[in-house]
Amino acid sequence: MPFTIRQAVKFSLLAGLMALLLDASLVHGLLWDHDPSWSAWAAAAWVIVAVFGLGTAWFGIGIRPGLGLSTVLALLLGATQLWQAESPEPSTANPSWLLGVPAHLLALFGGYLLAVWMWRRSHRPGATALPAAQAARAALLSTLAIVGIDVALTHLFLFHQTPDAAFIGQRALITVAYLLIWAAYLGDDASAWVVDAGLLTLTWTACGLYLPHGFPSRPTGPISDSVLWAKAFPGGCVATLIGWRLGRLMLRRPSQLAANTAIALLCLGALATTARAEGLEATASASGTAQMVIGPNPVNLDRTQRVEGSIAIAVTDAGDRSPTQTLDDVNVVATFVGGGSRYEVTIDRAMPRHPFDRYATWSGVVFNHPMHGKTGIGNDGLPAVTPDLALWGWASVKRDGRLITKMAPAHVMVMTRPPMAGVMLEVDTEDKNLLGTRDGYLTVLWPQIQSLVLPLDTTQRRRCVGWGALLGVVAVAWWLAEREIKRPWPVVALSITGTTLLGLGAIVGTEVLSQRLAPAPTPAQQPESAGSPEARVEEAWEIERAAYRTRLLRELDDFDRQARMLELMLGQGDSDHWNEIHEDMADLHLKRDGIEQRLKELDVANGETWAGLKRDLDSMLQHVQD
Repeated sequence: MPFTIRQAVKFSLLAGLMALLLDASLVHGLLWDHDPSWSAWAAAAWVIVAVFGLGTAWFGIGIRPGLGLSTVLALLLGATQLWQAESPEPSTANPSWLLGVPAHLLALFGGYLLAVWMWRRSHRPGATALPAAQAARAALLSTLAIVGIDVALTHLFLFHQTPDAAFIGQRALITVAYLLIWAAYLGDDASAWVVDAGLLTLTWTACGLYLPHGFPSRPTGPISDSVLWAKAFPGGCVATLIGWRLGRLMLRRPSQLAANTAIALLCLGALATTARAEGLEATASASGTAQMVIGPNPVNLDRTQRVEGSIAIAVTDAGDRSPTQTLDDVNVVATFVGGGSRYEVTIDRAMPRHPFDRYATWSGVVFNHPMHGKTGIGNDGLPAVTPDLALWGWASVKRDGRLITKMAPAHVMVMTRPPMAGVMLEVDTEDKNLLGTRDGYLTVLWPQIQSLVLPLDTTQRRRCVGWGALLGVVAVAWWLAEREIKRPWPVVALSITGTTLLGLGAIVGTEVLSQRLAPAPTPAQQPESAGSPEARVEEAWEIERAAYRTRLLRELDDFDRQARMLELMLGQGDSDHWNEIHEDMADLHLKRDGIEQRLKELDVANGETWAGLKRDLDSMLQHVQD
């Protein structure tokens, strides 16, 4: 029977809702760990509903129309992603559109198949719904049981956290809405029970990924998305499955409540001993000789001076969600000596977003993502690179033991591949407002990486789980949809198995092809040789300038000691010596002001002004000593 336009619109809305849920939770949340903008979600929703609506009106519903429409939509979304100037979706160096097509296809096709199953189930002959009052009571009782088990055991027992009223209310409203819809259209048999539990928990998890949590007793913010998938998702599934049945038993057989509650405790206790993921951790370090950029251009690697120091990096990537949801942890400590000064840089706070929204920072930490050059990420003065590890954070900087800033924007990259292998530290290189430094910024490159530990196994495991979850959802939804029309199960099993194997082969082929199509690195930009005549001259006057700085700092320390002695004498001496002591103190302050002014001039000196400044420094130091 042909569809009416009203039926086509209803079905397209249902299919679009299911497809968006799978895309948000499994593709962006599990497979890619990426949070697109709300405008991207809105645009995708309208495109999905429009294509599904037109296709349903013309071709009806079924496996073949669904596969064709999903393929068209996946290609459209992939093309849109390719043309947009926004940052790619997967946090890898691969062309995102190439990986996006099969991922979107599986999510769209799985959502379409779920909609087909729901539609056929609600329109099959003899389908009846529960009386309204009974369905409402069952939904409320099941909601109380589900949310109660989830809060008491998943959050209190597994997370040791107490959710607030807003969190509980959010869960309760979502749950009661789901149960009412299920009671109205799908009934309460085993199939509806399992699918309802899975989709409800996916919705909970998606809310946990993209919306604020209610954990006031957790000062670091919401739990990480790795923990959401490892603990909250399976815990929510068990709580939903048992709570759904408990709600029905409250109406029918209250005597079985104790047994089901015991089963819930045992299942969640097992989860507590097996789920431990907290995020993707990585460490890196470098030490020895490094190159510090000098001059007006903070990324000009042709003009550097030699420094000695070390840098240690430890990060935890807790997920790429909205800036208010970040839990990325960064800990960077760098110390180096050069130009007559000792610098200490500490980064202990992640930068969830760029201060002026110039580009994405992936909530602070990202692995293997192209940046700089013409990528639109970072500084276009650097060559395009794909760091193994990159982070953005807020740094505190000390120079010669004195704190010169508590919060300066900083960027660190660890690179094992050309064009710039090594560890690079940048502090305030975009605005160059770092007071107390020669050029208003710090850029240091250690060419040799001492140690590097990356979460390669964890990342690959997560990708495998994501692809497996998408294929599994498609297979289960396909089987449910075909079962409603009584198609022979050997034919259905053969079709699902063949299509799953083809999909698996396409995924593997796409992963391999995307690696081969990754952009080749640009030629390396090497710093000027330290043995060139220009470098030797610059290094000579830098050493001389460091010697003068040391002498000036020593004179300042001597002035401070003399001032403390004069103050002591002023407090203990008689009135006959007060005028003399005040004159000596005034002379000390005057000389100190002169030395501090010369230190400022020394910081901004270059080869052209050095000769004149050197004569003035010699004259001043001679006058001070006299």
